[in-house]
Amino acid sequence: MSETTLNLRPEVTSPGGTESASRPKRILLVEGDGFTRIVLLLQLRLAGFLVDFTSNGYLGLGKLRTCRPDVLLLELKLCGLSGMDLIKAARAEPAFGNKPIYVFTHADRMHRNIRKELVLLVTKVFDKSTMTREDLVQTFSSMFLKRQRAKELPAAKAPAKLPPEIIKQVISPQEIEEIVAGVREQSEVLATQTESRPAAGQELLSRVCSLKSCADAAQLPNLARQAKALQNFLTNFAPGRKSIQKQT
Repeated sequence: MSETTLNLRPEVTSPGGTESASRPKRILLVEGDGFTRIVLLLQLRLAGFLVDFTSNGYLGLGKLRTCRPDVLLLELKLCGLSGMDLIKAARAEPAFGNKPIYVFTHADRMHRNIRKELVLLVTKVFDKSTMTREDLVQTFSSMFLKRQRAKELPAAKAPAKLPPEIIKQVISPQEIEEIVAGVREQSEVLATQTESRPAAGQELLSRVCSLKSCADAAQLPNLARQAKALQNFLTNFAPGRKSIQKQT
């Protein structure tokens, strides 16, 4: 797995450290991309984290104040309040202060001035272009889960099951339909493309494969069936599909 080479501020733990060691870490996830948000939600919760989430920067700031997260994980490109403005607001919050902030974004698309600001404000930047969502969750597990807890985690081939009440909190039926409809629309566009088909197809297939894996683990059969159907459709348009499927 790869990360950006930005020299970012070191991670700062809460004073005393006793509270964070005695309970699961609470992560606030602010991510505008539907696929990435759902995959991270399911996998982080399956790993044992408490996760609050939203796709909107303004709502993210509200949750930061009410949910009291231990960690902020966000994308820079957000609706409402931008990711950078949310980071600045988080650093100004007395209850959050110097707690860890992680950015998961396309680092190669960041403006030079944004890079300079991030060095002073965040703990680390993870590059979406070189790091998968699964690797990000594994990295968080290594950093934040106690060793004893990590030993109890199920193997990747036999993931834990989320309770029904947690599943309902993670994703609504309406959001599932919106995401599936979005994939179908992207698939139709992909079918008419020629020059950009390989790269676009592999990215879309990678997303669908991740979604299928998470849906299975979280006991979301309807989403799993639709993701599987989309996966089968996309294999006709994505060269290199075998290598992608092996990674999921």
